[in-house]
Amino acid sequence: MAALPDTHTHNAERGEHALLSLNPEDAAAYSAAYPGRLFSAGIHPWESYESEANEDERFATLRRVLSLEGAAAVGETGLDKLRGPSMEIQERRFRRQAELGEELGLPLVIHLVKAQERLLALRSELRPTQPWIIHGFRGKREQARQLAAAGLYISFGERFNSEALAAVPPGQRLAETDESPLPIADIRDAHERALRDINA
Repeated sequence: MAALPDTHTHNAERGEHALLSLNPEDAAAYSAAYPGRLFSAGIHPWESYESEANEDERFATLRRVLSLEGAAAVGETGLDKLRGPSMEIQERRFRRQAELGEELGLPLVIHLVKAQERLLALRSELRPTQPWIIHGFRGKREQARQLAAAGLYISFGERFNSEALAAVPPGQRLAETDESPLPIADIRDAHERALRDINA
């Protein structure tokens, strides 16, 4: 998977070398204002709706914006055991977005909190052909090793575990700013320093 220098950000000022994460309702305006700039669009696991009909409307909007110029990934979607609606609802939405990614040939950007075993079970069940990317990974070495062994890409930001970073093969290791004010070059430099220190 070819990686942008910044694989996940919420800051539209990051420019053309970053993948901007948007909700479906904002993606159309962004695509029109910045033709060709890459973005991801998805329904975050924290979101809740008044009804299933409302959820269906949002998925219809998501499908439309993912056909626009610049749409490069689905998400962020995910599973979060600490926040958001029930895991049943989160899993249903995750499945729908994973299936949409497969249909459209787009990677899946994943927010993951305390639900790694369930995510790996879903991956085994769904058998995706498109890349799955864990964004903002802050977990431990063994968690990173397990995710990488299952074929996932792992994106690290400003805050990271050095041993986890080193456990991910270079071809599956990505970098992001997320909500950090630091430039992506500084974050990548911090990653490289950590790797040098571990290998010294």
